[in-house]
Amino acid sequence: MILASYRKALREGMGIVYTIPFRVESEEKQKTSHYLIHATKSPLGFKIMKEVMWNHGHSEEGEGALQFVQSGRTDYVPLFDPRFDVKQEIRNALASDPQCVNLFYSDWVIRPNDLLCQPAYRQALLELEASGEIEVLDRDKRTPKPMTSRKRHKGKPTLGEGYYVRLVRKPSGA
Repeated sequence: MILASYRKALREGMGIVYTIPFRVESEEKQKTSHYLIHATKSPLGFKIMKEVMWNHGHSEEGEGALQFVQSGRTDYVPLFDPRFDVKQEIRNALASDPQCVNLFYSDWVIRPNDLLCQPAYRQALLELEASGEIEVLDRDKRTPKPMTSRKRHKGKPTLGEGYYVRLVRKPSGA
């Protein structure tokens, strides 16, 4: 409640559009020690700082989070996961038409209440593709571009800017 009020005060009192809370845990007490809050009016600054914080944060699930959970923690259950159900939000965005991945990589990451960064969206899109829920199209919006035909980085599939994604349509009666 305090954090939400502080962020609201920055928005309303100072015109700060973008704020990112980064939770830091105290190892001795295994509870929140403090928050680092990045505040900016710049969408680019917001995007960059989220990515920096995301890449340095970690939780029980591993790297990538807007928190720093101490390594000694074994029973931590977060009350709020900024990743929420990002896959469902992506499915909803793809319900009517294919979308360029730039929508997620560039546009969504600068939404003021969106705490995800480009790597988080990339990971969600790659997981949806791996599960067969979406397919990647080449830059022409028509030609399928499966993982096997795209460039790999350190042995892992990539999904660069300019590609399109769409929901895989299940055949009728399936």
